[in-house]
Amino acid sequence: MASTGANIRDGKFKVVVTDYTFPDFSRYADELKQLPVDLIIPADETLEAFVAEARDADALIHEHLFLTAAVIDVLERCRIISHHGKGVDNIAVDRATERGIIVSNVLDASVHEVSEHVFALVLALQRKLHDYDAAVRTGRWHVAVGEPVRRLHGSTLGLIGFGNLARHVAIKARAFGMNVVAYARYPTDELVRQYGVKFAPLADVMSTSDVVSVHLPLTPETRAIVSRDMLNRMKPHAVLVNISRGGLIDEQALVEALRTGRIAGAGLDVLVDEPAPPEHPILTLPNVLITPHCAWYSEEGRDDVERRTAREVARVLAGGRPVSWVNPDAAQAFAARFEPGGHETRSQTV
Repeated sequence: MASTGANIRDGKFKVVVTDYTFPDFSRYADELKQLPVDLIIPADETLEAFVAEARDADALIHEHLFLTAAVIDVLERCRIISHHGKGVDNIAVDRATERGIIVSNVLDASVHEVSEHVFALVLALQRKLHDYDAAVRTGRWHVAVGEPVRRLHGSTLGLIGFGNLARHVAIKARAFGMNVVAYARYPTDELVRQYGVKFAPLADVMSTSDVVSVHLPLTPETRAIVSRDMLNRMKPHAVLVNISRGGLIDEQALVEALRTGRIAGAGLDVLVDEPAPPEHPILTLPNVLITPHCAWYSEEGRDDVERRTAREVARVLAGGRPVSWVNPDAAQAFAARFEPGGHETRSQTV
């Protein structure tokens, strides 16, 4: 079913994979087998190879590649861009909406894995695991190497954003005996009762928390929301964790705060530019733990996300609608293009 660098029509839908972390497409193929589909893997992961294949694609399975408005304008037949994950800031969603192209995602992708990763970073930072490990390997066997270490129980976790993922983090935090305070656009009394969280303005969350964890989508409004001013409000012993998007933090200000000891440390699964260039100053700082945008990954999580990504494609190509529709405003333009009376409708039997 899967082809590499091919363009086979023969009455079949053409589904193109934009790019990929793992070169195994069996889950995609398995979920699409109910339809007459050619699953196309471009010959290489360059933008040029993708555009050459995607121009006449009926659907895209998307991971990291930046789909700008100019790229989306090249798509002649595309019905759906199904994103492998949650955040769609690397897709020009507004332009896709104008073109009548559905954008879908996996809204609660890997919530267990990511919330666990948050605490992997928090515990490693708070318990000074990196310092202790490095010391032991060089012959230093002494508790004072990590001084000071602070107790997690009884401390305060600040959550910036309180969507589904942040709520999973809040549940784990309560299990550790932490108090939870959160900044959210739409706090409710029900959320307070259900999660035992206290809501507060962003500035208060930053100034009262011992650990701050960022959980927002990257939009023009949220870009650099963790600004120099907000970093300066943090406690000197506090640590910052970001598993959402690098652009949510003023990265230069963060480097300065870490370098000067303004804050104690940071755990980052995301950066503004990924992968980080070797000369990035954040890579030289001993009070930072960085992982390669892998918080989402486990074998179980990968299976779930890949299958659900492909199912959204199957639903739309079969004439249905996605479960997680990022841009429902595209419905009218989509109908005009692809539904009965539209010039690109093709009859398919599932």
